[in-house]
Amino acid sequence: MKRVKFTVIIIALLAFNFSNAQTKDDKKIKSLFDDNKVKNIDIVIPHKSYAANAYMRVGIIINTTKNKKIELSEKDCLKHFNISITGAIIDTLGIIRITNIKYLLKHSIVISAASKYNKSYTDTDTINIDFKDTLKLSYNGATGETGENGKFGENGEKKGNSASSGQNGQNGKVGKDGSPGQSIEISVSLLFDSILDKNLLNVNIKNIKTLAIENYLMDTNGYASISVNGGNGGIGGRGGDGGNGVNGVCRAGIIGHGTYAGNGGHGGDGGLGGLGGYISIVFDSLCSNYINHFILINEGGIGGKGGLSGDPGNPGQNYYNGNPDITTVSMNKYDPGSKGNDGSKGPAPTIKIENLIKSK
Repeated sequence: MKRVKFTVIIIALLAFNFSNAQTKDDKKIKSLFDDNKVKNIDIVIPHKSYAANAYMRVGIIINTTKNKKIELSEKDCLKHFNISITGAIIDTLGIIRITNIKYLLKHSIVISAASKYNKSYTDTDTINIDFKDTLKLSYNGATGETGENGKFGENGEKKGNSASSGQNGQNGKVGKDGSPGQSIEISVSLLFDSILDKNLLNVNIKNIKTLAIENYLMDTNGYASISVNGGNGGIGGRGGDGGNGVNGVCRAGIIGHGTYAGNGGHGGDGGLGGLGGYISIVFDSLCSNYINHFILINEGGIGGKGGLSGDPGNPGQNYYNGNPDITTVSMNKYDPGSKGNDGSKGPAPTIKIENLIKSK
């Protein structure tokens, strides 16, 4: 794989055009509200019911007086609307996350949106929480960063009556190791819910390191899947391509030797998989029959893939008496780099379940 000229310039131009287009769209939306050319707005939530720990993406449709629809999704909504939510937060990417299930009013989230340009344009919607959905919680370690790619070798250069060979491509950097899974303590108890008029499983999860506590509710017929896997190792960087050699002199009566090509760089080794975390779980005596409703997963992270080898450069062409000399091309030897080694999987600790049934 050889270098492509002007790649950086092309990317910069595309980024500029994209940014310019976004600015025009933003101004267009603002003018619609300023000039009262909006009929109404509608909050769009993909589903009306979510599990207790689900991430929800918000969208807004602007209906114009000319019966046109402008659809905004996630973070673009935050540019043009003030969004308020009860019992949850919305991050800078427009993703809604529940902060504490016990703070929800009647087990639902109320979301409101108002135009930043004309506050008379508003909409409100409700998202219900379904405690029967599987509660999927992840406390896995982070994946290691990908190793930096090796730089390409410089091409050979003509210098007066001589020429230099292509330089070797640099080796790719090693991928970063995956981080270990988190260590958590889980307690499960029964809680009577007056809204649903039934018992729910009250699940509290404590981070042993930070002491942060999360709370979830789930139906007694539901299931929970909780993982503390180690993070996967990062992919090794790709070796850089070797530089090209310089062609020999093509002139009658002269043997023109091309210069050597640079070897491709070696791929970087993949990062190691992270160590699995730690899980301790305690069931209250009243809910010991629900042990099988909890699936606990604790595995070491997968090792990162080794980086690909760099391609060798093209050797300079040899000439004999003004013609290409194919018999001597093989003298200009060049090699690709070697692929990086894959990282090893992280250690897989056993899940430790303590005090399954708490004494009364």
